Amino acid sequence: MGIKRVLSQLHRYVLWALLSVVFWAWIFTLRLDAPRKEKLTVYTDVDAVSVERLSEALSALRPDGIRLVRVHPFSYAAFDTNAPNEADLYLLTESALSAHTDRLLPLFPEQGGKGEGPLAYGACVYDADSRTGMLKEYFKDAAAAPTESCYLCLNRDSWHLGARDGAGDDAAIVLMRRILTLP
Repeated sequence: MGIKRVLSQLHRYVLWALLSVVFWAWIFTLRLDAPRKEKLTVYTDVDAVSVERLSEALSALRPDGIRLVRVHPFSYAAFDTNAPNEADLYLLTESALSAHTDRLLPLFPEQGGKGEGPLAYGACVYDADSRTGMLKEYFKDAAAAPTESCYLCLNRDSWHLGARDGAGDDAAIVLMRRILTLP
């Protein structure tokens, strides 16, 4: 008789379990995430990159006022297709760089910009021909190295561009400079 009573109320137990999972996920998100003004987000289309290791390395380089640096592959935004538009930096292959120039901010030569065309929007962080660059340290393994060069780019709509857009900080630019000084 006890089992029948439990089974007849199973839908209520499942509902409470789901509500509990949602509640605790919300609590963990509040605790482990940061507001946009205290977070820098990097989206990458370079599959060879270990996003966990790169996130950890970039967190050590974070500018003052930034609590969190996250690196995500573009596939991370499967359900929120607008999320990559809110990124601060992009890590793109050369072919993707050409395809996304409409959302990128042109770089000054001292930031790694190379004159005209798509290369004016990104600073090279991995050269596929010589197989060198700071990104090489963050590949999943040596065999996973991309066949295209990779570029670090600024999102023209980032909240962290400082004097270029009147925002309160220039954390995206500072982080980019720090990344470009890595060996």
